[in-house]
Parts: sequence; C-alpha cells; structure tokens
Amino acid sequence: DSIYGYVPFANLISDGTRWMSDAGLADFAVPITTFRMIGYPALIALTDRIAGNLWPWPFVFTQIAASIAAIVTVMLLAQALEPTRRWVAIAAGLATACGQTLGADTAIQTDSLSAAALICFAALSARGALQRRMIGPLKAITLGLLPAASFLLRENTDLTVLTILPFAVAWIVRTVPSHWRRLSLALLIVAPLIAANSAQLMW
Repeated sequence: DSIYGYVPFANLISDGTRWMSDAGLADFAVPITTFRMIGYPALIALTDRIAGNLWPWPFVFTQIAASIAAIVTVMLLAQALEPTRRWVAIAAGLATACGQTLGADTAIQTDSLSAAALICFAALSARGALQRRMIGPLKAITLGLLPAASFLLRENTDLTVLTILPFAVAWIVRTVPSHWRRLSLALLIVAPLIAANSAQLMW
C-alpha cells in the first residue's frame, strides 16, 4: 500500500482526531487525506480496532456479505420480471457474481462495497417500481443512504448515481399519485447524498 493508500489513511484515523483539522502540510507537501474519501479508511480503522492485526479477514468477509446482498437484490428483480422462469433469476445472480465481484471482494479496494451499494439501490428501486410497492418517508431515506454510502466510499460515484436515479423516480411516480408527495419523497432519497457531498466539500 502506498503512502496515499487506504491503510495509511486508516492508521491516521486510528491515531487520533488531529487529521480532522490539521492537513499535515508540515509532514507532506500533499496530505494523505487528499486522494481518498473518508468512508473506506474509516471502515478499515474500525475493523482494525475490533479485530487487531487480523482485520483484513473480517473486512473481506464484510465485502463478500455486501456483494451477496447485491446479488440477492438482482435475483429478486429478475424474479419479479420473470416470475414463472426461475432460471432467469439464477442466471442473473450468477452473472452478477461472476463479474467484477469475484476479484473485488478479496481486495482492499473500494470497488466491492461501493458497487454493492449502487447495485442494491438500482435493483430495489426497479423492483419497487415494477411491483408497485408502496414507498414512504422511512423507506425513501433508507434507500437514499445507499448512494450516499457509495459516495463516501468512492467519490466519483455521485455521477454514477445520476444514471440509476430514474429507477427510484419511476418507483415514486408509479406508486404515489400526489405530485407534492412525489417531490418530497424524491428529495428524501437524494438528501443523504447531498448531505454527504456537502460535508465532504466543507471538510
């Protein structure tokens, strides 16, 4: 891991709170915190505090669990699309599992957790729209936490969210008749991402 990798940032977090207000320009011309979002190093620091030197093992298992959750949401979406053809759901799950997931889950990289959050967001939204499941404020906020988490793990995912946000919009439009309620639910979904983005810019 390079000086600008995730582990050095995680070590900085574990050492105290100085990094929150001190850029460390006296030590490096370009601070360690410059190139990495806080989410992934913070998770590494937390896992290290819990598991010590064995932290890579539970961390990788966490990534695998997140990917499994994403695979399940894709399978549920496929089942909603083709309820009488079980093989479609199985094929969708296998296609998701055999993609980037196999390599990313076992590496200390943001790809696994970030992608899992976005896949869950897209699949849950599409399934909700397809089956016309009711969506309320709590469900909207919970759904919005997924792209916000993805952004805190990998900064460039805020642009990716724009490509899958229409699934959530479709869910709202197909299940909520009131225009004002539609707008309020849409704002609740994007609020966590806006808050995360604003907090990052302020820091």
